[in-house]
Amino acid sequence: MSIHQLEILAGSMRRRKFTRTSKESIVSETLTGEMTVTEVARRHDVDRSLVYRWRRELGVAERAEEPRAFVPVKVQQAP
Repeated sequence: MSIHQLEILAGSMRRRKFTRTSKESIVSETLTGEMTVTEVARRHDVDRSLVYRWRRELGVAERAEEPRAFVPVKVQQAP
């Protein structure tokens, strides 16, 4: 087995800073319906919970199911 590339991280890791524009761009990708939030998060190397937080901060409502209603049924006796 050989190692082709080795990356060593030293020092303290800082949090990445995302601009509002980049947050909006990432969140907008989740709204197209082509990819799930998890797929978008992986693509941008961020945690999916962060994407959900940005969605809330930007006022994106979760997709709600259509309200269920009773359907009128007419019952007949078999001949």
